[in-house]
Amino acid sequence: MRGVVLVAFALFLFAPAKSQHGQRLVDSLETKLKATHNDTLKAKLYSRLSDLYIDIDQDQALHYADSVMQLSTKMKWQRGIADAKLAFGNVYNFNGSPEKAVGYLKDAIATYQSIAYKRGEGMSLYALGQSYERTSDFPQAIQYYFQALQIQETLPDNHWEVAICLSAISVIYYLQRDYEKSLDYSFKALAKKELAKNKTSIANELYNIGDTYSHMGDSANAATYNLKALALFDQLGNKMGQANVCSSLGKLFRKNYRLSLEYLDRARKIYLTVSSHSPYVAITEGQLGQVFVDMVKSGDTLSLAFRNKHQIPTSNQALLNVGETYIQHALEACREIGDKDTEYIFYGDLAELQALKGDHKNAFLNFKLYHHLRDSLYSQENKNKIAAVEGQREVALRDKEIELNKQTLATQRQQQITLLAGLAFLAVTGLLLYRQNRMRKVANEKLQTTNHALDEANKTKAKFFAILSHDLRGPIARLISFLHLQKEAPDMLTPQQVQLHRQKIVDAAETLLDNMEDMLLWSKSQMDQFHPAPKHIAIDQLFQQTKEAVGAPDHIALLLTNPENLEVYADENFVRAILYNITNNAVTALHATTHAKVEWKAWQTENNLVLSIADNGPGMSAEALANMFKNETVTSTKHGFGSHIVKDLAHAIQCDIETESETGKGTTVYLKFAQSEGSDHSR
Repeated sequence: MRGVVLVAFALFLFAPAKSQHGQRLVDSLETKLKATHNDTLKAKLYSRLSDLYIDIDQDQALHYADSVMQLSTKMKWQRGIADAKLAFGNVYNFNGSPEKAVGYLKDAIATYQSIAYKRGEGMSLYALGQSYERTSDFPQAIQYYFQALQIQETLPDNHWEVAICLSAISVIYYLQRDYEKSLDYSFKALAKKELAKNKTSIANELYNIGDTYSHMGDSANAATYNLKALALFDQLGNKMGQANVCSSLGKLFRKNYRLSLEYLDRARKIYLTVSSHSPYVAITEGQLGQVFVDMVKSGDTLSLAFRNKHQIPTSNQALLNVGETYIQHALEACREIGDKDTEYIFYGDLAELQALKGDHKNAFLNFKLYHHLRDSLYSQENKNKIAAVEGQREVALRDKEIELNKQTLATQRQQQITLLAGLAFLAVTGLLLYRQNRMRKVANEKLQTTNHALDEANKTKAKFFAILSHDLRGPIARLISFLHLQKEAPDMLTPQQVQLHRQKIVDAAETLLDNMEDMLLWSKSQMDQFHPAPKHIAIDQLFQQTKEAVGAPDHIALLLTNPENLEVYADENFVRAILYNITNNAVTALHATTHAKVEWKAWQTENNLVLSIADNGPGMSAEALANMFKNETVTSTKHGFGSHIVKDLAHAIQCDIETESETGKGTTVYLKFAQSEGSDHSR
């Protein structure tokens, strides 16, 4: 039965056993799923849960795979779509529908290739090999396993993925009865699994090695490795592993009827706890039927108490009748899951049992089926195809080694060329030094001229600031003087003087504004010299600071929606200036709006952190909206200078600004902050 058991183990390699640890992990992920609002993170959690549920509840595993597909399709996220197809393929492989799995897995491979995601491509190739193995197409299976191995070996820190490919290849050689090669690949796989420190996979490989020794006739090593595997599965609480090893031990101790029946009965009971409809229940009962045939042939008798405990018939005729029923059910299960390797063995046992019952006609027919299936599975053609696949891999490895040698020779030639070039460079350098010495005097004269020009520029800039300071200080002083006079001695002024006084205040304010325009325009001209200093800043903190700085009237509500407590990674001063300008504009637009509000919202997409600032004011015209952040030269600060400052600041910190507005429904500004790959903006 090892062909079936090995396939079962292969399918468990991408899904943890239903242990207490596995169930705790499932519960933890489902709790995290309820709390997250990010679609990309949700899709990843759905995919992980589908893998975890594959050996717990296959209907639930399919449900989560479908959730990945729906959410990823909605987002048009190709990686998520490929993950969903791989999840479907793994579930269908596990539940005995490999034909359904093939289409999903081939689509997954194509999608992963289109986005150059090698790890996903390797996993899908491995799963596709499982599909063909389950239908006994061993040449195709080993071809995909070798392709998967070739990819996984190129990825860093990939011990576990390499190990499962090696293990799968060992299974194919085992099924083709090339036990020496099977054992070689199994020990390679075991070494990789020990590096990966995956106890479940280590236990699986110990089982594989034990069963291979069993077929090589080395019962001592077979028992040793199987018992090691069983002890590790017991420690992990892995029921499927326990059942599979007990089934193998039942076959190993087949001549010791009492021990064999105890192991097989334990395996059958464990399979029933996992799934009462599992085909492995029927196949284990078929193994019991094989032992019943041996008991009748040898005339061995077991105690009545032992027979009653394990529900074993007391007469030879009853043993044969029950054994025939068991083996017939096992054949149906083998046909159901496409396991021809185990099916042909049961046909041989059924023929022998029917001969013992005197049903020679059916015994002859089943014996013919036994030979027909065995010859089709272990034909020389299949062996040649498998040998050709391995030969292609060895040729590819040799070609790669030759290519590396060529690259080494090319590197050596390049080094020689570099050395010669270095010598030539030294010679040229000597000539240049001589020429440089002659040109130094000319360069020094030019440098003196440049220094003089720089000194004049510094004096001009100092003079500019002195004038600017005077022009700012004078109007401000006059403005304050006029205001004090109006406040402290208003009765001293005639109406004509009041009017004149007000005009002087206006003139002083306009003069101050003009001077500030000059300063701001000059400051703007220096934007290229600014260098942001980015850091993580909480959105909540920015909102509170901006709210206090704006000082909105009481009738205007400032709101924040930030359920994921996001942070933005940017220069704090730049961001605060942008947010203050946009929020202040929104508050200004709401001066005549009832039930006025300005609402900030923050969320995270796959590539950006998005912050929107929306008001419910009168909105803007299409022309005004189009010109709001238009790139053009600024000549005055009286109309919209703030929007250009915002535009330059946003450009400096790689922030995209988008706006939308609808008359009567307000205006929304979207700030899209670029995020580095792998960064997490949540706190």
